[in-house]
Amino acid sequence: MGAPHSDPLDTTLEEVQRTLGVDLLAPWLLCQAAARAGAIVNITSVHEEISLPGSAAYDAAKAALRSLTRTLALELAGRGVRLNTVAPGLIETPLTANRIHDPQRAGHDRRQIPMHRPGRPQELVNAALFLASDEASQSPAAAASSMALMRNLGGA
Repeated sequence: MGAPHSDPLDTTLEEVQRTLGVDLLAPWLLCQAAARAGAIVNITSVHEEISLPGSAAYDAAKAALRSLTRTLALELAGRGVRLNTVAPGLIETPLTANRIHDPQRAGHDRRQIPMHRPGRPQELVNAALFLASDEASQSPAAAASSMALMRNLGGA
């Protein structure tokens, strides 16, 4: 859904419910539906750990999804179900195009990213595919390691 920027005192209950519905409850329900065997990869965000002004509901939802994923990974590992998270930073999409191409914000953002560029959608997909693959089958609860790997996503 993306982090809406709003004053927490002006954020309506409906806005909070929508954010939690999209960014926490929907993944929860999908985990329940898919958690019979195999692997589940939830997409969180650097906002699970790095809070920014104006994104309280989004940050809270992403942090809760990280916690949910870790807990379900522990609870379902005995059933052969693996759960992981990928927590990307800024990803180049149509929703982030204005931010990425804004000269004032772009320089600041690039300095915060180790590779000095936004991540590409395919890089996020590749990370999720790896975590869902048999190559990652010894990672029943790799939320912490995958999060560290993807923080401020960048590549060569």
